[in-house]
Amino acid sequence: MKNRVRRPALLPILAAFCLAAAPQWARGAGDATDAIEKDILGILKEMDALSAEMERIEEIAVTPRPTSIRVEVRKGGAVPAPAGWKLFLDGKPEMDREWSKGERERFQSGSEPLVLNAPLLPGTHEARLELSHPSWKSPAVHLVRSAVRAGETFRVRLTLTLPAGKQEPALVPVTEK
Repeated sequence: MKNRVRRPALLPILAAFCLAAAPQWARGAGDATDAIEKDILGILKEMDALSAEMERIEEIAVTPRPTSIRVEVRKGGAVPAPAGWKLFLDGKPEMDREWSKGERERFQSGSEPLVLNAPLLPGTHEARLELSHPSWKSPAVHLVRSAVRAGETFRVRLTLTLPAGKQEPALVPVTEK
C-alpha cells in the first residue's frame, strides 16, 4: 500500500518537470500571444483615431435642419384661386411662382390649401406675401413679422376671402383655437 500512496504524489512532480523541460515551440506560445496583443492594441488605437476623425467630419458635413417660413392659404367664400404668388423678405423680392392647374383646382374645391415654403436665415424678418390673379386689379397682400430660430419653421395660416361690399379679395389671418 505504501507504493500506491507514493505514485500519486509523484505524478504532479513529473508533470511539473515535463512542462519545465518542454521544447522551445511549446514555451514560445506565450511570446506569440504577446506579439498578437501588441498588434491588436495598435489596430485599436488606429481605429479610435479614425473614429474620432469620422465624428469630426460628420459634425462638419451634417446638414442643418431647415429654417423656413411656411404659409398655408385656405379658401374662404367664392373667391377664385390665385394664379401666382410673390414673397418679399425685408423689402426684397425673395421668391415667386405660379400655382399649377392641379393646385388651383384642389384649392378651388376647398380640399387642400395652397402651401408656400421658403427658406429663411435665422432672425427677425418683415415678410410680405402677395397673391395675384388676372381678374384682380390689385394683389391680395398680407404682412407678417417672422421671428425664426435656427432649425425652426415659422408658420402662417391665412384665409383668402372676398370681404363684404368689396370687389378685391383679402388675406385674413386664421386665429388659432
